[in-house]
Amino acid sequence: MQPTQPQAEPRKPPQPQALRDLATPPELAEVIADARARYPHDPRWIDEELKLQYYYGGLEVLCAETPEGREVLAAGSPEEVGNVLRSVSREQWNRVMILSPAPWNEVVICSPVADED
Repeated sequence: MQPTQPQAEPRKPPQPQALRDLATPPELAEVIADARARYPHDPRWIDEELKLQYYYGGLEVLCAETPEGREVLAAGSPEEVGNVLRSVSREQWNRVMILSPAPWNEVVICSPVADED
């Protein structure tokens, strides 16, 4: 019986990575400005969605929602992210989500559902 290969470690930041703290290179800033002009109702959502695509596009991403915005807890394959998800505390469980941002060269942005009240 052959030993199994050790699984690659998920790309887990040493600390949760706040999307708002990631750099905004010029090519990303241009796309953000265009998206904000078209969808002015929620600039934070636009910034976060596009940073997710730019930095984590094509990966599964485990995020936690905070009052200041989303934080990345892990990114990688579904198995890698699932391994980190299993370690999420009960207190944090209702704040986490798994996202699958499109690769950056396939920029797709959907407007969040607006409350019509």
